[in-house]
Amino acid sequence: MSSVRQRKRSRTDVSFSVKKEICQFKEDHPGKSQEYVAAEIGRRHGFKIGRSTVGDILREKDKWLSVASLTSEPSSKRLRAAKHEDMEKALFMWFSDKESRRVPISDEILREKAKCFGRELNLPNDFCYSRGWLEKFKKRYGIKMQVRHGEAGGVDTQRVEKGREHLREIVRHYHPSDVYNFDETGLFYRLEPNKTLAIGPVLGTKRCKDRITIALCTNADGSHKLKPFVIGKSAKPRCFPSKFDVQKLVTYRHNKKAWMTALLFRDFLLEFDRQMKAKNRNVLLLLDNASSHSYKDISLSNTTLEFLPPATTSHLQPLDAGIIQNFKVHYKTMLMRHYIDEIDDGKEFSRINVKQAIYFTRSAWQSVKASTIANCFRHTGIIPQASDDEPEHGEDDDDPTCGIEDLQKAIEEFSPVNETMLSAEEFLALDDDVATTEEVTDDFILNVIQPTEIDESDDEPEGGSDLLRHVTLCDARKALEDVLFCIEEHPGFNEKDYDCAKMLFRRVAEVRRFSPQVQTKITSYFSVD
Repeated sequence: MSSVRQRKRSRTDVSFSVKKEICQFKEDHPGKSQEYVAAEIGRRHGFKIGRSTVGDILREKDKWLSVASLTSEPSSKRLRAAKHEDMEKALFMWFSDKESRRVPISDEILREKAKCFGRELNLPNDFCYSRGWLEKFKKRYGIKMQVRHGEAGGVDTQRVEKGREHLREIVRHYHPSDVYNFDETGLFYRLEPNKTLAIGPVLGTKRCKDRITIALCTNADGSHKLKPFVIGKSAKPRCFPSKFDVQKLVTYRHNKKAWMTALLFRDFLLEFDRQMKAKNRNVLLLLDNASSHSYKDISLSNTTLEFLPPATTSHLQPLDAGIIQNFKVHYKTMLMRHYIDEIDDGKEFSRINVKQAIYFTRSAWQSVKASTIANCFRHTGIIPQASDDEPEHGEDDDDPTCGIEDLQKAIEEFSPVNETMLSAEEFLALDDDVATTEEVTDDFILNVIQPTEIDESDDEPEGGSDLLRHVTLCDARKALEDVLFCIEEHPGFNEKDYDCAKMLFRRVAEVRRFSPQVQTKITSYFSVD
């Protein structure tokens, strides 16, 4: 009898990123067979992958979807599970924060910090933080010894280029409308540029550095800009009327420091994924490695998260490439014009409140053009360049500094004569370094790894400038009458302006007519001593 030797199945090494892509593809297309998944992934990457290999990977999809995003080595092939995973996650979060601050870290420092987290997490006393364990930890998270080059604040160009290539490979599987970026910025929302920095004493009012944190999210072609995510210090500032629905304008949250936290970011992620699922879209969300972007036990059905390599966000993050700057140009121009109008109307100067800042935030974000957003994404090098057949935008539309001349004029008009003033660029940069996230302390890291109860936020009202101003429907109707008379007499307005004002006037009158009236009591006609 002749025996037939069964041919041995060839071995295919699959990297972390490909394993994650297989699991994500299967989640996005649950009806597709393993054979189809194997053929599709093989076609994308130019190698043959077996159905049984796909099946092995899918059996551990939870591990690959969660762990693959943590490593900075996309080419790694093997991953042995850590014996004490929570301790290693805490150590990596601590390491990532220190690396972003360019703090030199040695093997001995890592081992000592690991022991600190081990004690806090009650690891067994017999666990040995050996050199062998340390080498495996560094391999799991793609940590290598690097020599610092050039200036202390310089950027590792090799890391930037490697990260750009990795992101480009991931992004190419998505249409630009399905590639999103999310980032936060601090904003001194009521600050006026009346003085500049000086060596000696300068007369004038103290700078008002009341701030909020604003998170912006948009896709690569600018066709979908999510509502600004605004974080203030009060749950309901006194400038919010009782029936004022702030959530119609922005997504408003609060905490004591007006910072983005891991819990707030979790809320954003779940809502973002819910919106994508409702639209039957599968999207990619690019994030930096901010401490607040840590999340635990979140299942996202239609959103794939991709973290930018540490210390590369100034080069690879689209929102940092000019989108946020353009938003601030529009916001601060509106702020200056508001202050100038107040002065021209003979009113006593008073700073704006949170409610007005929210209106300005919404208008400024709406003013950022889609062409500016698309250009900033392309500028990072992670989005393919437009083909020759696609129309090109004008330079004015693409320039994130477009409008800065108007801001400079407003500053000059606002500032008193002979006063040393800030330039528009300096005014824009005043809040660039404002902290927007929680400080990465050991307690913060441990709370992310093993969450505890949520602290109650501070609901204290804000300062006196935010006191509520009540305006009745009768007052609004009279004010609109004045607006109509002004439009009729001033040559700068046209018929469209008059029609808009007239429509609003009629709407106010209609609301006033059908509003429920409170019945007058007989005691109202008598004075009570």
